[in-house]
Amino acid sequence: MFRFCKTSICYTHPMLQDSSHSLLLDPVQLATILNQLEASQRPASRLYARVRLGSFVTLTAKDYSETLELQLVEPGDSNPALNKVSFLSPVGAAILGKRRGAEVVVKTSIGDFEWIITCVRQHRGDF
Repeated sequence: MFRFCKTSICYTHPMLQDSSHSLLLDPVQLATILNQLEASQRPASRLYARVRLGSFVTLTAKDYSETLELQLVEPGDSNPALNKVSFLSPVGAAILGKRRGAEVVVKTSIGDFEWIITCVRQHRGDF
């Protein structure tokens, strides 16, 4: 069987797609993401290598079966085919404000996915 993507996580996967419509309808989720966004932009967050807008992040599946590399961007700059994922996507909302080594659960319409943040960079580097 031919597979366009190298892993089971293609750029069309629901966890990479913008989900702002559902976030905006849930006041608790909206407040949480806004608090994470504010905290990630503080100068102290740079000292602890937290995921923030513009960060390049490497995620490894909790079972170590695959790796996902992405850049966290604003919704208007999102392009999952180029590894640019909105902070309003399920994976973006889950990793925003987190540090390297954190375990995150990405909840989507097709199930929950467990990932470990294995690298956080603020510059492209060897992406």
